[in-house]
Amino acid sequence: MEEQSPGEPWRPSFEFSEEELRRLKLRTDWSCSSLEDGFNAVALVSYNDSTHVVVAMGSQGVLHRELSGEWERRPVLGLTPTSVQGPSWIANLRFSVLALGLLSPVVLLLGLFRSRPLQAFGAFGLSLGGALVLLVISFALSMAWDYMITGPLIAAASVTVFVASVKLASRARPPRG
Repeated sequence: MEEQSPGEPWRPSFEFSEEELRRLKLRTDWSCSSLEDGFNAVALVSYNDSTHVVVAMGSQGVLHRELSGEWERRPVLGLTPTSVQGPSWIANLRFSVLALGLLSPVVLLLGLFRSRPLQAFGAFGLSLGGALVLLVISFALSMAWDYMITGPLIAAASVTVFVASVKLASRARPPRG
């Protein structure tokens, strides 16, 4: 969104940072280009002897320009702006299931060197099967929950499955006798 003061060139007055756009894209179904199209109707509203600028943002509610010149996103008519809080890198934690799947052969090798083959393949199955199950759960959760919840939850579950499979694989052989 741009504005112009009399006799001055146009300048940006409100825009989302690249990080905020990433967060919005992670939390919504629409592309960020359609967000730019969402800035449409502009209204000047007189209230308490001052003029307020209000800009319609489609499904994101409205932008309200404070008297100080700062812009604030506000809900209107049940349309609430999507949060831009939280770092976007947390969304990458949901891919920890891929690391779990890639580490499954390591669990198998560890098990073959430290325990009975049946136990080693059980640990490998736990690790690889856990990765596949968590991958499906990750996709399901990402459609229902925010990435700030899904990412850490899937990462914690992946670490738990990996630790359990390593413990199973590294159990010592029983003494022969």
